[in-house]
Amino acid sequence: MRNKTYLLAAMALPALAACGDTGGSIGGGGSVNLVAEMAEDGAALESEFALIQFTRVEAMPTTGSASFSGVAAYTESDDIGAISEIEYTSADLVSDVTLTADFAAETVGGWLSNFQSNSAVYKGIEADIAFTGGTFASYDTQYQTFASDIEGEMTSASRSGSVDGLMTGYFVDRNVLGATGAVSLEVLNGDDRTVLMGTFIAGRD
Repeated sequence: MRNKTYLLAAMALPALAACGDTGGSIGGGGSVNLVAEMAEDGAALESEFALIQFTRVEAMPTTGSASFSGVAAYTESDDIGAISEIEYTSADLVSDVTLTADFAAETVGGWLSNFQSNSAVYKGIEADIAFTGGTFASYDTQYQTFASDIEGEMTSASRSGSVDGLMTGYFVDRNVLGATGAVSLEVLNGDDRTVLMGTFIAGRD
Protein backbone atom coordinates (compact mmCIF):
# COMPACT_ATOMS: atom_id res chain seq x y z
CA MET A 1 0.00 0.00 0.00
CA ARG A 2 1.32 3.44 -0.82
CA ASN A 3 2.40 5.93 1.82
CA LYS A 4 -0.20 8.21 3.41
CA THR A 5 1.24 11.17 1.52
CA TYR A 6 -0.30 9.67 -1.63
CA LEU A 7 -3.71 10.54 -0.19
CA LEU A 8 -3.03 14.24 0.13
CA ALA A 9 -4.06 15.18 -3.39
CA ALA A 10 -7.54 13.93 -2.63
CA MET A 11 -8.04 16.54 0.07
CA ALA A 12 -7.83 19.28 -2.56
CA LEU A 13 -11.07 18.06 -4.12
CA PRO A 14 -14.10 20.28 -3.64
CA ALA A 15 -16.68 18.86 -1.25
CA LEU A 16 -19.36 16.75 -2.86
CA ALA A 17 -22.94 17.95 -2.79
CA ALA A 18 -24.56 16.05 0.08
CA CYS A 19 -27.40 13.85 -1.11
CA GLY A 20 -28.45 11.85 1.92
CA ASP A 21 -27.46 10.77 5.42
CA THR A 22 -26.01 7.30 5.92
CA GLY A 23 -26.55 7.23 9.66
CA GLY A 24 -24.62 8.36 12.69
CA SER A 25 -23.22 7.19 15.97
CA ILE A 26 -22.26 8.45 19.40
CA GLY A 27 -18.72 8.78 20.67
CA GLY A 28 -17.36 9.59 24.07
CA GLY A 29 -14.88 8.87 26.78
CA GLY A 30 -11.20 9.21 27.33
CA SER A 31 -9.53 6.15 28.85
CA VAL A 32 -5.75 6.00 28.39
CA ASN A 33 -5.95 2.23 27.99
CA LEU A 34 -8.77 2.44 25.45
CA VAL A 35 -6.97 5.11 23.40
CA ALA A 36 -3.84 2.96 23.35
CA GLU A 37 -5.81 -0.14 22.41
CA MET A 38 -7.54 1.60 19.51
CA ALA A 39 -4.24 3.12 18.37
CA GLU A 40 -2.62 -0.31 18.38
CA ASP A 41 -5.49 -1.68 16.28
CA GLY A 42 -4.95 1.07 13.72
CA ALA A 43 -1.20 0.49 13.62
CA ALA A 44 -1.75 -3.27 13.21
CA LEU A 45 -4.04 -2.73 10.20
CA GLU A 46 -1.56 -0.29 8.71
CA SER A 47 1.19 -2.89 9.08
CA GLU A 48 -1.01 -5.64 7.65
CA PHE A 49 -1.73 -3.62 4.49
CA ALA A 50 1.74 -2.08 4.17
CA LEU A 51 2.87 -4.24 1.25
CA ILE A 52 -0.51 -4.48 -0.47
CA GLN A 53 -1.45 -2.20 -3.35
CA PHE A 54 -4.62 -0.19 -3.66
CA THR A 55 -7.42 -1.85 -5.65
CA ARG A 56 -7.08 -1.30 -9.37
CA VAL A 57 -10.09 0.19 -11.13
CA GLU A 58 -10.48 -2.84 -13.40
CA ALA A 59 -10.45 -5.21 -10.39
CA MET A 60 -13.40 -3.58 -8.62
CA PRO A 61 -16.55 -5.70 -8.20
CA THR A 62 -19.62 -4.43 -10.02
CA THR A 63 -22.20 -6.22 -7.87
CA GLY A 64 -22.77 -6.70 -4.15
CA SER A 65 -21.62 -4.62 -1.20
CA ALA A 66 -19.12 -4.69 1.65
CA SER A 67 -18.59 -3.20 5.10
CA PHE A 68 -15.27 -2.11 6.57
CA SER A 69 -14.34 -1.36 10.19
CA GLY A 70 -11.22 0.29 11.53
CA VAL A 71 -9.60 3.24 13.29
CA ALA A 72 -9.05 6.93 12.54
CA ALA A 73 -6.44 9.18 14.17
CA TYR A 74 -6.49 12.99 14.20
CA THR A 75 -4.39 16.08 14.76
CA GLU A 76 -5.44 19.72 15.09
CA SER A 77 -4.17 21.51 11.99
CA ASP A 78 -5.47 23.32 8.91
CA ASP A 79 -2.40 22.13 6.97
CA ILE A 80 -3.16 19.21 4.63
CA GLY A 81 0.45 18.10 4.98
CA ALA A 82 -0.15 17.28 8.65
CA ILE A 83 -1.93 14.09 7.56
CA SER A 84 1.36 12.48 6.57
CA GLU A 85 2.75 13.08 10.07
CA ILE A 86 -0.05 11.33 11.98
CA GLU A 87 0.89 8.11 13.76
CA TYR A 88 -1.82 5.96 15.28
CA THR A 89 0.26 5.06 18.35
CA SER A 90 0.99 8.67 19.30
CA ALA A 91 -2.30 10.38 18.39
CA ASP A 92 -4.15 12.26 21.15
CA LEU A 93 -7.53 11.75 19.46
CA VAL A 94 -8.78 8.54 17.84
CA SER A 95 -12.11 7.10 16.77
CA ASP A 96 -13.70 4.08 15.17
CA VAL A 97 -14.49 4.32 11.45
CA THR A 98 -17.16 2.33 9.65
CA LEU A 99 -17.57 2.30 5.88
CA THR A 100 -20.12 0.63 3.62
CA ALA A 101 -19.60 0.31 -0.12
CA ASP A 102 -22.27 -0.55 -2.70
CA PHE A 103 -20.30 -1.81 -5.68
CA ALA A 104 -23.24 -1.76 -8.08
CA ALA A 105 -24.35 1.78 -7.23
CA GLU A 106 -20.74 2.97 -6.72
CA THR A 107 -21.60 4.68 -3.44
CA VAL A 108 -20.01 4.80 0.00
CA GLY A 109 -21.40 5.69 3.40
CA GLY A 110 -20.58 5.28 7.05
CA TRP A 111 -19.64 7.21 10.15
CA LEU A 112 -16.99 8.17 12.69
CA SER A 113 -17.84 6.98 16.20
CA ASN A 114 -16.53 6.16 19.68
CA PHE A 115 -14.14 9.12 19.88
CA GLN A 116 -11.51 8.73 22.58
CA SER A 117 -8.78 11.11 23.75
CA ASN A 118 -6.05 11.49 26.36
CA SER A 119 -6.11 15.28 25.92
CA ALA A 120 -7.93 17.55 28.37
CA VAL A 121 -9.07 19.57 25.34
CA TYR A 122 -11.26 16.66 24.24
CA LYS A 123 -12.30 15.43 27.67
CA GLY A 124 -15.79 13.91 27.59
CA ILE A 125 -15.98 14.09 23.80
CA GLU A 126 -19.27 13.09 22.20
CA ALA A 127 -19.79 13.14 18.45
CA ASP A 128 -22.38 12.19 15.85
CA ILE A 129 -20.55 12.34 12.51
CA ALA A 130 -21.70 10.73 9.24
CA PHE A 131 -20.32 10.32 5.74
CA THR A 132 -23.01 11.68 3.41
CA GLY A 133 -23.45 11.58 -0.34
CA GLY A 134 -20.38 9.43 -0.84
CA THR A 135 -19.50 8.05 -4.27
CA PHE A 136 -16.70 6.27 -6.06
CA ALA A 137 -14.34 8.89 -7.50
CA SER A 138 -11.89 9.06 -10.38
CA TYR A 139 -9.04 11.27 -9.21
CA ASP A 140 -6.67 8.31 -9.74
CA THR A 141 -6.91 6.58 -13.12
CA GLN A 142 -5.20 3.38 -11.92
CA TYR A 143 -6.67 2.75 -8.47
CA GLN A 144 -10.26 3.00 -7.24
CA THR A 145 -10.91 6.02 -5.07
CA PHE A 146 -13.93 7.31 -3.19
CA ALA A 147 -15.02 10.56 -1.57
CA SER A 148 -17.77 11.82 0.71
CA ASP A 149 -18.98 14.87 2.56
CA ILE A 150 -18.88 14.75 6.35
CA GLU A 151 -21.64 16.21 8.55
CA GLY A 152 -22.37 16.09 12.26
CA GLU A 153 -21.99 17.54 15.73
CA MET A 154 -19.22 17.42 18.35
CA THR A 155 -19.09 18.37 22.02
CA SER A 156 -16.11 18.21 24.37
CA ALA A 157 -14.40 20.21 27.11
CA SER A 158 -12.96 22.81 24.72
CA ARG A 159 -14.05 21.87 21.20
CA SER A 160 -17.76 21.88 20.41
CA GLY A 161 -19.95 22.74 17.44
CA SER A 162 -21.26 21.62 14.09
CA VAL A 163 -18.92 19.53 11.96
CA ASP A 164 -18.45 19.79 8.21
CA GLY A 165 -15.74 18.23 6.12
CA LEU A 166 -14.53 15.83 3.49
CA MET A 167 -13.43 12.20 3.46
CA THR A 168 -11.41 10.68 0.61
CA GLY A 169 -9.77 7.33 0.21
CA TYR A 170 -8.73 4.21 -1.66
CA PHE A 171 -9.85 0.61 -1.55
CA VAL A 172 -7.06 -1.85 -0.74
CA ASP A 173 -6.10 -5.22 -2.30
CA ARG A 174 -7.26 -6.86 -5.54
CA ASN A 175 -10.04 -8.53 -3.51
CA VAL A 176 -11.04 -5.24 -1.83
CA LEU A 177 -10.01 -6.41 1.64
CA GLY A 178 -9.67 -2.93 3.10
CA ALA A 179 -10.00 0.83 2.75
CA THR A 180 -7.75 3.70 3.77
CA GLY A 181 -7.96 7.44 3.45
CA ALA A 182 -7.94 10.90 4.95
CA VAL A 183 -10.48 13.19 6.57
CA SER A 184 -10.70 16.92 7.13
CA LEU A 185 -13.12 18.07 9.85
CA GLU A 186 -14.06 21.69 10.51
CA VAL A 187 -15.69 22.25 13.91
CA LEU A 188 -17.64 25.53 13.96
CA ASN A 189 -19.17 27.24 16.98
CA GLY A 190 -20.01 30.87 16.27
CA ASP A 191 -16.72 32.61 15.50
CA ASP A 192 -14.70 29.70 16.89
CA ARG A 193 -13.19 27.36 14.29
CA THR A 194 -11.11 24.23 14.82
CA VAL A 195 -9.77 22.08 11.99
CA LEU A 196 -8.89 18.42 12.47
CA MET A 197 -6.93 16.47 9.89
CA GLY A 198 -7.11 12.71 10.14
CA THR A 199 -6.12 9.43 8.57
CA PHE A 200 -8.03 6.15 8.72
CA ILE A 201 -7.61 2.50 7.88
CA ALA A 202 -10.24 -0.24 7.91
CA GLY A 203 -10.45 -3.96 7.20
CA ARG A 204 -13.31 -5.74 5.48
CA ASP A 205 -15.82 -7.26 7.91
